[in-house]
Amino acid sequence: MPPETGPAFHLPVPGAGYLRSSRQVLSQITEFIKRQDPDVVGLIEVDTGSIRTGMVNQADFIARSLGHYSTFECKYGVSSVNQLVPIVRKQANAFSSRAAGPGRTLFIISIPGSNGSSSSWSWTISPSFLVHLSLKFRHRQYQLRYL
Repeated sequence: MPPETGPAFHLPVPGAGYLRSSRQVLSQITEFIKRQDPDVVGLIEVDTGSIRTGMVNQADFIARSLGHYSTFECKYGVSSVNQLVPIVRKQANAFSSRAAGPGRTLFIISIPGSNGSSSSWSWTISPSFLVHLSLKFRHRQYQLRYL
């Protein structure tokens, strides 16, 4: 198996490792998430079926493995030049949830009392947001103002 990290990851040319897929890593990530038994999962920079992943939609793979419903959206707008780049246009942010059906925005989270009692608090979170902000300061500030 090719190296996952280190200098050999970038051979024969810098960035070559970006074009490789690792089903083993996807399975390990999925198993880790499954052990947490989450009600909701947010994924950033997930591949939704490029040649790099062998056309596997990672968001859908993870959600189905958890018995969740999922929804995802490309991280680039429809008018972005990045929509023309084959692998990049498949990069997305995604949600998966046990809640019935896509588009459901109401999640109830119950947290045990901190004083050791059996009582609990219930919080309603509606709607839920998954935010992936730009690394560029000016763009990030614009995005935060928009939100």
